[in-house]
Amino acid sequence: MNKKRRSTKTALILGIVYIVVVVLSVGGLTYAFFTASVGGNDRASSTIVETAELKLVFSDTQKIEMNEALPGQAVTKTFTVENISDIEIEYTIDLINVLNEFQNGELVYSLTSTNGGAVASRKSLLATAGTLETATIEPGVTQTYTIEVLFKETGSNQNLNQSARFNGTLQINSNGQYSAQSYQTLTETMLAAETIKSDLGIKFDEAPDNTNGLYMTNDLTKTENGEVVYYYRGAVENNYVVFGNYCWRIIRTNEDGSVRLRYGGEWAVNGETYICAQTGTKINIDTVNYNISSDNKSYVNYRTSNIKEVIEDWYESNIFYKPDGVTRNTTLTDLVFDSPFCNDMSERISDSEVYFGSYDRFTAEDAFFVSSPQYKCTSDAYKYTVSNGSLTYPVGLLTADEIIYSGGSQIYYSHYLITDEWYWTMTPFTYDGWDSYVWTMNPSGYADVDYVASTNAVVPVLSLIEDAKVKNGTGVYNDPYVIMTE
Repeated sequence: MNKKRRSTKTALILGIVYIVVVVLSVGGLTYAFFTASVGGNDRASSTIVETAELKLVFSDTQKIEMNEALPGQAVTKTFTVENISDIEIEYTIDLINVLNEFQNGELVYSLTSTNGGAVASRKSLLATAGTLETATIEPGVTQTYTIEVLFKETGSNQNLNQSARFNGTLQINSNGQYSAQSYQTLTETMLAAETIKSDLGIKFDEAPDNTNGLYMTNDLTKTENGEVVYYYRGAVENNYVVFGNYCWRIIRTNEDGSVRLRYGGEWAVNGETYICAQTGTKINIDTVNYNISSDNKSYVNYRTSNIKEVIEDWYESNIFYKPDGVTRNTTLTDLVFDSPFCNDMSERISDSEVYFGSYDRFTAEDAFFVSSPQYKCTSDAYKYTVSNGSLTYPVGLLTADEIIYSGGSQIYYSHYLITDEWYWTMTPFTYDGWDSYVWTMNPSGYADVDYVASTNAVVPVLSLIEDAKVKNGTGVYNDPYVIMTE
């Protein structure tokens, strides 16, 4: 095991669909062969897509999701197509960004409509992206659709599809051009950028050589309230964001629907284009100790730490107030969500040493690195927010678990969280009777630990509200997603 100063090093790192949608919540159901549930995003607002020809309005989002459903369960979505041109338009109803694990044609869809729209009855759902139906619409006409996705009941053993998942995004295509939404949310934009992968089978204690991209959590016992989390993993380079006067990197979606970002330095401009610092560049706001001393286990508490003051002072000066230092900058603060930060101080005491929760998740006596991360905080007592009085401002640090999800291991490799510096997380590691330790990020690309009185870089983390819109950009460093602040 490597060492930094007086620290014990470890290994880890983190990694993060256009694919979530309001899905029917079903509980307490049983079936002869297995039991399961259907869940989804019940916080989404309406989605409007418009071109010069067609206007598409969804009651929530364009995404459909069915996870571990029971036979007979269904998901429905309502949307309208309006012809705002002066000519008859032919269009297709398409499904993109598809993940379909159902077999034997047991997942089917039905489509009903008004005013001459397309119809369908229990057709097998696509295994890949493609067209569901074709329709025509007269000028000035609005067609209202209801689509139902059903896990049909066959009356025989259906264990084959017990844990199957389906995700897809509805889209309208007219004259060969996909209709483009004027302002999509950040979640919708990032999920549309690439096919979502399930993290089933990922070994989190290995380098993510073949697991780069945008992933969804498979084990929902490790997330808050069993909600799916979408997270970036590995050497991704399409998760850059500009918010306010700074660049950020998308880490993941939070279970409450918000999107977690890690600070990425100040942006530069090339004409009308923003330029962000690429992976491996120093991007800290300061270099300080985590706490003023380390000779007590209480010094791992982020709530009473020195680093919390440094981060919140920065937030106050750069996000909360306008440059005059007096007027609240509501164009920014209204977009920041008070999502909990987990400072997992659950502990196990052995021979006068304290082993905090992360120790047992990521280490073992006979195999130092075991890597079993989770997004779920071990106790509400360790969830810090402004609303519960633990924080002054909704800003904090990465957790070691987020680092693991993004691809950390004890092997050097490239991933998007690397900067050319050591920087702090807010996850406690141990108290050995002399010093308290928390996890840090190593500049070589793996998670490490250091005693809290040591000095490392400070890299803030915050969460944007679910409805934060993207003005433009493709997510790469020289064309980042630009968040609308007006």
